[in-house]
Amino acid sequence: MPSSSPVWVSPVTWAFPDYAGKAVSVTFVFDNTTFALTAVTVVTQPGCLYKNIYFGLGAGGTPETTLVSFPNIVSSVPRVITAATLAGFGFTTMNDIAATGNITAGP
Repeated sequence: MPSSSPVWVSPVTWAFPDYAGKAVSVTFVFDNTTFALTAVTVVTQPGCLYKNIYFGLGAGGTPETTLVSFPNIVSSVPRVITAATLAGFGFTTMNDIAATGNITAGP
């Protein structure tokens, strides 16, 4: 995740490769004026060891213990996470996503 405050232009995609180079990719789609999130699409490459997306850090400073995660992403078929689901996690804008300070993937 970028450490500076970028100028967001939709869509934004981040990929998280495992040790073998197979990745989980997360694409954020949002309004370029208000930065309001409309959807997030998650795709896992076949054979990727990572099955979860973690937002922020939890107890002890580890991503795996965060209260906000999208678990069990096991298919190469794109998984769409709707704006309503994102809002339930407190994410209504791209700035909310960036404010977590940490987005990563793991087993």
